[in-house]
Amino acid sequence: MKSEKLTNFGIEVRKYRVELGETLYDMATTLGVSSSYLSGVETGRKKASEDLVEGLIKHLNLDMINAVQLKKAAAETGPELRIPLKGKGNEARYVAAMFARKFSSGEFSDLKEALESINNEGSGEK
Repeated sequence: MKSEKLTNFGIEVRKYRVELGETLYDMATTLGVSSSYLSGVETGRKKASEDLVEGLIKHLNLDMINAVQLKKAAAETGPELRIPLKGKGNEARYVAAMFARKFSSGEFSDLKEALESINNEGSGEK
């Protein structure tokens, strides 16, 4: 079973929805999205689109302070991709590393060294 990570944004959306007494289906229909997508946003499985965030702000009739807080929570929510590499070869590791996005400068240096090492192993160099 895939683990879910609740996000501040998802928690806030669910809180607002429950306070309004709306079902997932009702709110999703009003916002023009599927109930499965809205559920995924609430549970942290899906990232909210900008259109969804703007639609929520309008639907919930949020004041500027709450709208900014909701936008901030949405911006902090990012998709996380985990690629299981245990038991995989160098080619799979190389491909996964090519798609990695966020690095601190130290991590980037480590990644670069790892990629060079993988390249050297693949070409027979050491």
